[in-house]
Parts: sequence; structure tokens; C-alpha cells
Amino acid sequence: MAMTVKGSPMTAGQKATGELLLGIGKQLNAPLVALQAVIFAAIFESDLGVRLGWDASNPTYGGVLAGNKSSFSSLGGPGSVAVTTAEATSFFNGGQGYQDGGAIAAAGSFTDPGLLAVHVEAATVKGGYGPTGFGQYAEQGGLSLVNQVRAEAIAFVQKYGGGDVNGETLSTSGSSSTNITQAPFTVGDPTNPSEDFWTAINRLAQDRYWYVFSDGETLYLADGTTIMQQAPAISIDRWNDAERIVHLDITWDNTAFQFVSDHKKRKVVQRKSSLAKISSPVEAQLNVICAPDDVRGGDVVFLTGCGPGDGSWLVGTCRRSVFQIYSELTLVPATQPLTEGEAAGAQSNSAVTGTAASAPNAGTVISAIISAAATINNKFVSFVYWGGHSTAGIADVGKPGKGYNGSTRGYDSAGAVAAVLAAGGLWQSQVPDAKGIVSSLQQQGLVTPGQGSGTNELTLFLGNNIIFLRINGDYWGTYDTGGKPDKKPPGGTGGAWISSPPNLSSFKAYHFAASTLEGFLAGSGSSPTGTGGYQNPLAQANGVVGERVDMGVDYSMDNGSPILAIGNARVYTADPNGWAPYGAFIGYTLLDGQYAGKSIYVAESITLDVQQNSTVTAGQQIATFVSGGDGIETGWASGSGTQALAAQLGQQMLFGDPGGWASQAGRSFNTFLTALGCKSGTANSGGDGHAGAAMPPGYPELANL
Repeated sequence: MAMTVKGSPMTAGQKATGELLLGIGKQLNAPLVALQAVIFAAIFESDLGVRLGWDASNPTYGGVLAGNKSSFSSLGGPGSVAVTTAEATSFFNGGQGYQDGGAIAAAGSFTDPGLLAVHVEAATVKGGYGPTGFGQYAEQGGLSLVNQVRAEAIAFVQKYGGGDVNGETLSTSGSSSTNITQAPFTVGDPTNPSEDFWTAINRLAQDRYWYVFSDGETLYLADGTTIMQQAPAISIDRWNDAERIVHLDITWDNTAFQFVSDHKKRKVVQRKSSLAKISSPVEAQLNVICAPDDVRGGDVVFLTGCGPGDGSWLVGTCRRSVFQIYSELTLVPATQPLTEGEAAGAQSNSAVTGTAASAPNAGTVISAIISAAATINNKFVSFVYWGGHSTAGIADVGKPGKGYNGSTRGYDSAGAVAAVLAAGGLWQSQVPDAKGIVSSLQQQGLVTPGQGSGTNELTLFLGNNIIFLRINGDYWGTYDTGGKPDKKPPGGTGGAWISSPPNLSSFKAYHFAASTLEGFLAGSGSSPTGTGGYQNPLAQANGVVGERVDMGVDYSMDNGSPILAIGNARVYTADPNGWAPYGAFIGYTLLDGQYAGKSIYVAESITLDVQQNSTVTAGQQIATFVSGGDGIETGWASGSGTQALAAQLGQQMLFGDPGGWASQAGRSFNTFLTALGCKSGTANSGGDGHAGAAMPPGYPELANL
């Protein structure tokens, strides 16, 4: 089941926020209803960390749980780990405005997590909670929204926290224990009557994906879901606990080959595969200073500040020398256990199918396509004849015709459809007209005549050189389809959801196979939009000139050129004087994709087009270039204030101009930008710098200039 927040697909950033809240509650031994209540409150108060306060619209309350500014603002920004941790601790234990002793103390009087959340936040409100008992929550969206958020909170805790709901033990599939057939434990069978207990224990664990381990005193046989329900033995934040971390390295699964499609060559059906960079964390090595008995095998460790590596990890091994002050931990994700029936029929190469395949961040073709369509819809792109034909996925000024004025960038129907297909790896070249798109896809064996059907569906509708899409039942295209697109910029839309579909009788339909849509996206970071990929931030700028690489990468361009967000992100700093006297500073943290959790800055000769604590989408304009200064600088940021990551790591030049040589962070960001199609920066006259700490794991390799 795909996770949602108020009905919208959950992002990686929202998931990380929720897991942080659960990790804090589990450390405090919070009961299940209290865990559900904190997620319920966080969804209502901030959409799980998306809508944050302490600004002009909400000066008194803010943060993930809308804590009082006077109590928490001194700890950091309203969405920071420090503030979220303090708010959640007070929510569970009471104090700092959270009432009646907190959710843990009050949990015994409630079975409804929504009512418990309201009680903790407003126990002393005069007049009670109104006729519904949900007070301000019911006022915001009615009981229907309350019921939806309650279901989302319960589902989130069920998936990421484990435990009981209404007295029934949950399985990994979300069914109650009454629906699970327990695998019998037998020792020996006719083929091996002499099997001993130790061999049988290990056989059972291997067959069902369980764990066998000892903490030195007791032998344990348990499944991963049960183990992960325990409170974390320790919680480590990569930045705030840096003095305790001797070593931290995360291994990512980014070298797997994945099946893409069948194709015919000389009348023989051949299998086509491609290198897929899924970028899933598969193991972490953590050497941490702690007491000898703080962590043992089978414990849980909670990590933050590690991007996609954030969350709960299982301690696979723990080593400790009598001569060391730190423990050497090997951390692994818990494997989902199998029932007896699943174990008998388990296959090593299971595919992602159904709704799971189309969920955000699923890494599949259909999820990338949905994300790209939503991104273009949200950008309010204009219709421009022949727009988007030069490079698939990049809006341009097009050719003389409808919507053309020589400067406005947009798409026509073929350009818009190709942009969405490119995000899913289904189109890689320049874009022909609508008929040419269908003809090429047919020659490749990617589409067949007729409309698609099923859970994951992608259908092309081709008319008189007009083309549009139906994606999982929702129509998407440009204004000239004959339908009624939801977005209507001047000159007509260049790509949007169509709430009132056109008359299909004059169109021919072609559909993609479900196996193609549910396959993993081939490549990561190569598509201009969509899940697993990012956008060239200077794609719409004119006269771009790459300049020196220093703490970031410097560029000049024509006055008024737009600067775009590389990916879906939260803006943590937007200061018009952040890098005075050189200009403004924007810092934002990526919410999904390969580099989720990492931060980026754009500074100097710009004016701001976003506000602090806002959320932006990939390709959204965040700044405008202003000529007359030194150009812009963009690079990896520290994620706090107006500091570049190179400065935080001490990589700047040690004397004179801090940007007098090319830092490791600058060279890494240059690699990232060129992979997105951006012009490369140039070699720094001071050469390559080698001062300061090395780049942390998970960043792109260093460019050779």
C-alpha cells in the first residue's frame, strides 16, 4: 500500500520526518496509540514537516508539531532535527505547552490516536473539543479529513514502527495475526531424520528470512519486523554527534542490472537489460564511541543526517576490543520475514508491481512518469509550437507558430509527451512530431495498438498530429487536445492534468506493457525530471558561461535568466543579503532522488523568487540572475545558515581568497551539474585544493578540470 499524507503521495522527506518521530517515541517506550497520535498530529500540523511556521503567516507556533516558538526556536529552525526532537519529546512526556503529562501518560484513557493528539495539545481548552471531540482538527477539514489522517497515521506506524492495532498483531503485509498461518517448527524429516536442533534452527531462519543471534547470554530466533519494534539502543545524528563517530560509511545498491524490455532482432525475441542505479542503502559500517554494553547484536540503531540512510537499522555484528573506546557496528536493513507459504514459493527476483510500482520513489518507470507529469503541471508551462523538440524534457522557445514569440519557453503536445516519457527512460533522442513519436515507439516494440488497462497503465492517444496521455486513468496533455486542462497560462497550457477528457473517437490509442512500466528505471540522475533524476538548474538561462570552480561552481549569464531548483526540496534559507556584499543566498535540501537529504546553495548575483521554509518542485524558478556583479556561485551547502559545505569541511583556501582554489566540494558539484547537462566550470588558477576533511560518503566523485 502506498503511503499518503492527506491523500497525496508521501515524499522521502515526509517519511524521514515520521521515522524520526517514531524513533523518539520508541526510545521513550511510548505505547502504540501514542506513536499513532504523534504521527496524526504531525500530519495535521505540518503535513509531516512540509508546512512549517515561525514566519509572517504563523509567528507564534511552528515546527513539525507546531510547538511554541518561545520554547523551541532557540534550538534551530522549525523543521530541524533538534527542534523536532525536542517537540516530540515534550509531546510524549508533557511540558513546554504539551498538556496532561503528555501522550505516554494519557494513553491509557484513549484508543483513538486523534483524540489523544487533541488532548495532549489542548487538554485545558475551555469549552471542550466541540461536538466532534476533535476541536480545531475537525474545523480544518471536517470529520472526513480526520478519518483520513487517522487511517494514514495508523498505516504509517504499522509499516515503519510495528506493534499492535486494536489488540491484533500485525504482519508485514498489514493483515492481522488471525490471517497468518504459522510455520510449524519441526526437527528432521524423512530425507534427514538425524537433523539436530541447531541445524533445524538455522534452516528455519534461512527459509523464512528470520535471524539467529546471541547477545552472549541468550540465543534469539526472531523475524526482522519483531526485532525492529524494539526501542533503539542508540540514536546517532551524523552532524550533531560527530564527536562520537569514529567512522561512518554507507554502502548503496547502485550497480544492479535490471530488465528493461523485450525486443525483436532477426525475428528472435531478445532480452534487453541496462545498468540501474537504484541507490538503496544496503549496509552501514559505524564505529561509535559508547559504553561496552550500550549496543549488542540484534539491537536497533537509529540514524539521522544520512539522507536516504536515515531511519532504523539492525545491528548485524558488534565488535569491541578491550583496547578501544568505540564499538565497531555492521548495520543492515531488516529483511521482511516470509510465511510458510511464501517461503515455499519465494523467488529471488521478484518484480515491483501494482500500486507499489507507481508509488513515489519506487524507482520504477511508472513512478518516474507520474512524477514528471506532476512537475510539468505544477510549473504552469506555456504552449509553444515545436517547444521541447530540441532535447527531450527541456522546454524551449520552439519555432514560429502558435504561442511562439522568440522568448517564451514551453512545449507543444509532442514535446510535452516526450518530456514525460524521457523521465521514465522511454525516450532518449530529439523529438519528432506526434506521428513520429508513435512510429518510433512501435519500431522499438514498446507500444502496441489499443488502450491500456490495469493498475499501472500508460496509453498514448494520437490524433491529427496531436498526442496526449492517459496515466493510470488520468488524462494529461496540452490545451489543443480538445479537453479542458486544469492549468491555463497565456497561450494555452504546455502540459497539465486534464479533468475533462477530449472526445476519444477521433484518436488512435497505443499502450505500453505493464511489465515495462513496473520495471526499474534504467539509470539514476540521467532523466531531466522524475523520480531518481534531477533538472539542470540553468536549462532556461541564456548566454550561460561556466567560470571557475571554487567552493562551488561560478557562472555568468544574460540578465534576467531564470535559475531553477534541481529537485523537489525544502528551502531552509532565503536571505537577500546572505552573502553581502556580493548578494543574496538561497539554501535548499533535496527531498528525494539519489541525493535526498543533501543541501544545495545558489548565491551572489540573484534576486529571490522563493521564501524561507517553503517547498519547491524540480524545475521551479527559485531565483533570477542580475547582471553587474560577479555572477552566481552554486554548490553543495552545509544545510544550515548561509554556509557552503566546503567551508564547513574546512576545504576553502587557507589564505587570501577562500575560493582561490578548487575545493573537493566544488569539484564534486561540478560533476553533478555536468551530469544534468549543465556547462562545466573551468579550472581554478590556484589549482585543486586539498585542505580540510574529505568529502563525506554519498556525494558524486570529484571532477578532473
